[in-house]
Amino acid sequence: MIQLTFEPAFDAYHGMYRTLRLRSTFQQLGGVPIDLARILDFYLLYPFRLSAIRLKREDLRIRTIAKRYDKTRPYSEMPDDRVIVHRMKPIQYAAYNTLAVGQLLEVGALEEECIKPTDSDLPPRLSGRIAVANEDDADLIDALAVLATNYTLTGADGLKARTGLLEYRYD
Repeated sequence: MIQLTFEPAFDAYHGMYRTLRLRSTFQQLGGVPIDLARILDFYLLYPFRLSAIRLKREDLRIRTIAKRYDKTRPYSEMPDDRVIVHRMKPIQYAAYNTLAVGQLLEVGALEEECIKPTDSDLPPRLSGRIAVANEDDADLIDALAVLATNYTLTGADGLKARTGLLEYRYD
């Protein structure tokens, strides 16, 4: 028996949508390293996994947010988080490159491994859909913004190390 399922982690169009949902956070920070964008994308897709991050004391409320999203947990068993992030990488890069070609991300920044949104406006229908989705998940978007602003990316105490999603020892 063949079972067909849709997995948004491996869909470039869904990756573009998630990147656009995070666009305002990226704009507020003036652009972010691509590895940070990949980590935030992972947690936007799997918010219940936020509970596994080694958080600072002042950010422990993020764990309660993760519990609220436990209903988004897939029915089937999932591979290790690190494996998923590794498998998502080519899809995420395809999404970033497509957005850069569409002039929604800066090409020069992307070549330097940075995600920096352009000032281009999104089509009104898409912008409205993203606004509704972000409003529905406002606590999650805020938690991701906290991760982006309150934590460094590299080093033994950085976000890569705290999440365990990406290698940090050779940065």
